[in-house]
Order: sequence, then C-alpha cells, then structure tokens
Amino acid sequence: MEPLDALVLQKINKNTSGNWAPNGRDVIKAVLNVSQDEVLVSFEHLAKLECLLWQGSGPRINPTTTSLGRLLMRVVQD
Repeated sequence: MEPLDALVLQKINKNTSGNWAPNGRDVIKAVLNVSQDEVLVSFEHLAKLECLLWQGSGPRINPTTTSLGRLLMRVVQD
C-alpha cells in the first residue's frame, strides 16, 4: 500500500453513509489536493487489496470500504 492509498482509504472509511456529492473521486481529489488519475489509481490499488468496493454499476468513482478495509482502519487508529 502506498502512502496516498492509506490517506484515500482513511477518507473513504470516514464517509460512513457511503453518499458522495458529487462523487467520491472528486471529493477525495479536492480534499487531498491530488490529480484525478492519482485518485483512480489509488482506488484500483485498494480494490486489489480488497479494502474497497464500488457502489452501483456505473463508473468506479463512488467507493465504500469493505469489512477488511474497516478492520484495517480500526487497527491502525487504535
């Protein structure tokens, strides 16, 4: 996991409602001040690690954490 991936996972995990406006990609891009490509690559890294999954069947821009992702965040925050 890259440092940016950890920050992205933290932001996704904090969004417990799973609702993003306008979408998760753009929110995380703005909050972390990174490029859209960096966010999308991070999403793919985290999906391969089984730490996040996608809401809906559209573009992969609205992530939510999996049980593994939530447990990982709980361990590193304690």
